[in-house]
Amino acid sequence: MVTWLPVAIALGCYLPGMARQESSGHEGEARQKLRTSRQVYDQIRWDPRLDAAAFVIGYETRASGTEEIGLPSFDPEGDIPWHRIQYIRRGATTVWDRRRRVDLLEGQRSAPAPPPRCGLDARPVHRSALALIPPREAWAPIEAIRQAHDRHVQRWMPHINLLYGFLPEAAFAEARSVIAAALRDVAPFEVTLDDVRRFQHRAGATVWLHPRSEPPGALEALQARLEALFPQCSEQSTVSASGFTPHLSIAQLRGEGGEALVAEWRRILPITFQARAIHLISRRGDEAFAIRHAIPLGEPSPDEEGDR
Repeated sequence: MVTWLPVAIALGCYLPGMARQESSGHEGEARQKLRTSRQVYDQIRWDPRLDAAAFVIGYETRASGTEEIGLPSFDPEGDIPWHRIQYIRRGATTVWDRRRRVDLLEGQRSAPAPPPRCGLDARPVHRSALALIPPREAWAPIEAIRQAHDRHVQRWMPHINLLYGFLPEAAFAEARSVIAAALRDVAPFEVTLDDVRRFQHRAGATVWLHPRSEPPGALEALQARLEALFPQCSEQSTVSASGFTPHLSIAQLRGEGGEALVAEWRRILPITFQARAIHLISRRGDEAFAIRHAIPLGEPSPDEEGDR
C-alpha cells in the first residue's frame, strides 16, 4: 500500500524538493510534466544527500504483477525496462509514482552534476566490472547448472564481482595501471566454492556458490582495497546492510521451493582454484561480457598475455 506522508516528517529535511507533479484540479490547467523513472533513479543514486539503500523500486511483471527490488540492486541496463517501473518509495512513503503523477524529489535543489565519463573519476556504468573469474578448467560443473537455470548465462561468464558497476571501458588502460600498482603486494590465494546459498527476493531467489578464501578474509580484503581505489564504485559493498558478500551466481528460482535442486547442486562441491589474477571485463552493444585485461596478483606489472 502506498502512502504520502508530509515530506518534512516522513523523509527528513535533507530531501531536495517536495513538488507533487499533478494538476491543481482547476479545469483547463495543464499538468506539469512528470520526470522519468530514469531521472529520479539517477538523482537518488548520485545525490550524496540521499541514502540509495533506503529506496525501493516497484515494477510491473507479466507473470506476477508488481514486484519490488532495492534501488542499489537495480541494474539500469538489465532486464527490467524503465517503462515498467511504477513507483519508487522510501519506507512507507512513495516519492515517485507514474500513475498518480507524484514526484516528491522534484524541486529547485537538483542532484549534483555526475562525474566526467572518462578517467579514474568517471561515473560507474553497468557495462563493465572488476571480477574474479575462475580458471576455465573449473567451469564445466558450474556452467552445467547455469545453462539450465541462469537467465544471465549468455551475458556473463562464471564470475565473482568485486566492483560492479565499474568505470567505462575507455578508462580501462588508466585503471589497469593503478590496480596493478596497488596489487603488487597482494599474493595469490586459494578460493574454494564450498556451499550453495540464496539471496531471497519477494517472488523467488538468486542461488549462488559461496567462495571461501585461504587465508581467511583474503577475498574481502582484496575487494576493500579495490573499492578504496575507486570509491564511486561502491555498489557491491552498499547493496545490503551486511556489506560486501562475495558470491558466484548460478540460478534463479521462483517461489520458495527448490530444495531438491539445491541439494543436487551441492554435489559438485567443493571446487577449489587459485586466485592469481583479477579481470577487467566489459560488454559492447549486445555482446556478452569479455575479458579485456587480466591483472596478476603479486607481480610488478600486468600480464600482457592476459589482454584481449
